[in-house]
Amino acid sequence: PPQTRIISEVDKTGRKTIYIADGIGSETQLPLYLLVDSRTASASEIFAAALQDNNRATVIGEKTFGKGRIQNVQPLEDGSGVAVTKAKYITPNGRD
Repeated sequence: PPQTRIISEVDKTGRKTIYIADGIGSETQLPLYLLVDSRTASASEIFAAALQDNNRATVIGEKTFGKGRIQNVQPLEDGSGVAVTKAKYITPNGRD
């Protein structure tokens, strides 16, 4: 639905950024079911959680893969990299 929370991003200082739906494409009232499994991760988890927490879809399946963390890869001199967690995701109902 328009003007509903999709996801929040919380950084290490506790600062929260809230993302709100614009409502485009939300006019339908058809039942919606999402299938998830252990390989469901990243954007697909955010999508599923937003629809589930806003009572727009029923999520069916297994526990998903994601950690609910936002990471950046910092390059190292030898060409490798290290993933650094910069924030975490919180669903509209407060789950991470």
